[in-house]
Amino acid sequence: MSDVNNASNSVLEAILGRSKPVIAMMHILPLPGRPFYHICEA
Repeated sequence: MSDVNNASNSVLEAILGRSKPVIAMMHILPLPGRPFYHICEA
């Protein structure tokens, strides 16, 4: 199992230039112009 971790770490390090990069995702509401954007009527 450690061989798999070492292989994936070396690939990430080669691509991103860091041994342990932080990869994140942020979920936000749809923006104007996107299909699921609806203006709420008050």
